[in-house]
Amino acid sequence: MKFSSEQLVPWFNHRVYPMVAWVLLHFAMAGVYIIAFGIAGPTSGIPLFIISVAETLGVLLFVMSTIDDMKRLAADMSDEMKATGFGASFTGFAVFAVIFSVLIIAVPVAHGLLFL
Repeated sequence: MKFSSEQLVPWFNHRVYPMVAWVLLHFAMAGVYIIAFGIAGPTSGIPLFIISVAETLGVLLFVMSTIDDMKRLAADMSDEMKATGFGASFTGFAVFAVIFSVLIIAVPVAHGLLFL
């Protein structure tokens, strides 16, 4: 089955926008963990680091599954859709995955340096 733009827009509303929201929430929670560490003191470092790592793994899995879905959609895109500027932009998934992975994993690394 080949996808058209009418079929692709609901998918974006269902998958891509929530992924972006989770990534933004991930970075917002990074600040909350630092505030909690400042309030609770040095004894809270290990539990906060464990929570940070668990949250990072969840966000990373969500992002990677969304990138995998985008790769699959690009393969099933109709020829008319591939000819558009939007359809032609469905490339570079490996770079996208590496950039997001580095940014997401930077949070628990920073927490490890701060909390441990």
